[in-house]
Amino acid sequence: MPLHSAPGERMPSRKDNVDLICSIGELAGLFEKSQSLEDFLQTVVNIVAYHMRAAVCSVYLYEEETQELVLTATQGLDVDKKQVRLKLGEGLTGVAVKELRPIREGSGSRNPNFKFIPGISEEKYQAFLAVPILRGLSRVGALVLQDPVVDYFTENDTKALQAIAAQLATHEENPDCRTGVQ
Repeated sequence: MPLHSAPGERMPSRKDNVDLICSIGELAGLFEKSQSLEDFLQTVVNIVAYHMRAAVCSVYLYEEETQELVLTATQGLDVDKKQVRLKLGEGLTGVAVKELRPIREGSGSRNPNFKFIPGISEEKYQAFLAVPILRGLSRVGALVLQDPVVDYFTENDTKALQAIAAQLATHEENPDCRTGVQ
């Protein structure tokens, strides 16, 4: 790959947030093709991980009755999804959702709010970015990225993930979301 681009030619970036946001803008079509909410969210995490060049992308959905975040879809973690649950405010993801704000850490395991979950191979990932999925001020869940490279995520990544989370929240409004698509 050349070190410099030709005049007027755009250098390829390691991440292309614009392409990602455009792809995610087609969520309605993805949702219609999915058999269930879990299938839809799995497709979303695959797309986001690809475009963000992240080793891990996960979606946690918030259960109001238990006040827990449940890992619903992931790419990159070694996990039985149904067994990963976080209380509101637990771990960096739980803090992001409780405080209704993004959390970006160059090395997540160094943050005092980091929660180690045995058996999912999360310890090999340093960079961490969690964005709450919100409908107004109501909690829907969280969209999380992780990568082994320290300080991998940028402010632009945070903005892109917030745009994606806003799109995801609109699909959660659909009554068919929880039960699957017909």
